[in-house]
Amino acid sequence: MRPRLPALLLLAPVLAASTVLGTAATAVTATPAYAAVTIDGPDVSSYQHPDGASINWTKVAAEGHEFAIVKATEGTTYVNKYFAADYSGIRKAGMVRGSYHFARPAYPVGKTALAQAKFYVSHIGNTATTKTLPPALDLEVDGGLSRTALITWAQNFLIDVRNLTGRTPMIYTYPWFWQVALGDAPALNRYPLWMAAYHGSTPDAGATLWQYTAGAKVSGIKGLVDMSKLLADPATFDALADGTVATPWPPAAPGRPVAVKAAPGVGSATVSWLPPDAGTSGITGYTVTIAPADASATARSASIGPMTGKATFTGLTNGAPYSFTVQARNSVGRGVVATPAATVVPQNPTSFAASAPSVMSYGAVARVHGVLRRADTHAPLATVPVTVFTRQRGTSTWHRLGSTTTDAAGAVNVPVTASHNLDVRLNYAGATGMQPASVVKTIWVRRLLSLKASATRFYGRGTPLIGGVQVNLQHYTGGSWHIVARTKTGRYGWYSFARRPAAHYRAVIAPTRAFSRGYSPTLTV
Repeated sequence: MRPRLPALLLLAPVLAASTVLGTAATAVTATPAYAAVTIDGPDVSSYQHPDGASINWTKVAAEGHEFAIVKATEGTTYVNKYFAADYSGIRKAGMVRGSYHFARPAYPVGKTALAQAKFYVSHIGNTATTKTLPPALDLEVDGGLSRTALITWAQNFLIDVRNLTGRTPMIYTYPWFWQVALGDAPALNRYPLWMAAYHGSTPDAGATLWQYTAGAKVSGIKGLVDMSKLLADPATFDALADGTVATPWPPAAPGRPVAVKAAPGVGSATVSWLPPDAGTSGITGYTVTIAPADASATARSASIGPMTGKATFTGLTNGAPYSFTVQARNSVGRGVVATPAATVVPQNPTSFAASAPSVMSYGAVARVHGVLRRADTHAPLATVPVTVFTRQRGTSTWHRLGSTTTDAAGAVNVPVTASHNLDVRLNYAGATGMQPASVVKTIWVRRLLSLKASATRFYGRGTPLIGGVQVNLQHYTGGSWHIVARTKTGRYGWYSFARRPAAHYRAVIAPTRAFSRGYSPTLTV
């Protein structure tokens, strides 16, 4: 997929920092006040210049399009060779022009974001002019960055562009990337959103511009082109398209960290979060605090770097509740404090031991015995629920067989019918202050085989019935078994061999995905 072209994010001069853009992919409907008005335009890159063909921007304008956006740069090395001509031609045709940078996020986050911001800004010239849209960031790839690092990279780039140009930049992406790869709308809520959504899908409810197709035909442009339309009040278009109008950017500390969670461990707890709105300066770090502070001194408050997104506290008391706070900071100051929804109770360690027959015959009932104990004191966990799951060996799907409860000794005994090679899992889900535990035992299941003799044949049948499986006839001599004939089971599981001289024989059926190798009783003739 070729890079999409981030275009216009048409909104009021800047969204207030407290405004949170939605993340659900819901339809956006124009209000009656401007439903009949269409403000639209194409966005182009070198793809719209096949074999060096130029774009006739006068024809584009004559068709009634109000704006056009041009790809300027990508990473720190690529410059669109058609950018200067297109950027100038759009304005000469009387249209509003815009530019965008295709992001290549990378580590180290702060350094690469600044380098790309400078590279982009150096190629678009002065944007504080009329008929010129704010700079725009096209964010569609993660560059191998973690989720937190990716969000921080985008924030740093956008802040750097703001500092370099004096204009509040815009951000372009598409639904999956916005909702999953980023999944943190509040972190970017101060930058107007433009979203691509094709083939019957709809943009995010917070989007101001909708790139609704990549297959538009526009006079003056060869081939197909992306097309976008404004979803906001057209009165905001003039303000956003006039770079001489200052946009507010009062100094602001970070907002409240997002999706703050705390997960218990054994004598520990891990707190995780997503970045908040960075404010007007890049986030420099987080302070995570634990209460009560009865852990080691170094664990009471942790200073975390801006790309980490989690902190682990050790030395905690198992079974005791703890609460945590997370606070971001930037060069302006400390931000709003966030807390997880619930306290966290570090867990006492548990262990699950189990035994079961390793090999069973088809149809037999195996008993899986398990014992659940505290791993530190070895005390049994009595009268707690245990769930039993099974799956055919070699597959990935577990099926719930049932549940039981440990006895006073922490033991369970579970009957399992040997219907195929299977894994049996005993699972204890844990409880407040108690660690979950599980154990898996594998039982190999052999088919039942018969072997009989007639005047002319040896014959038999496998149970369960299956056709096309190899069966070997083995002869016992010299202290070991030797293959003397081979065949395959028929449609109903039968097999036969020509009768052989008097001796000891047995049939051996080959293993399959569902069953291990099976043996018949020895036949003496």
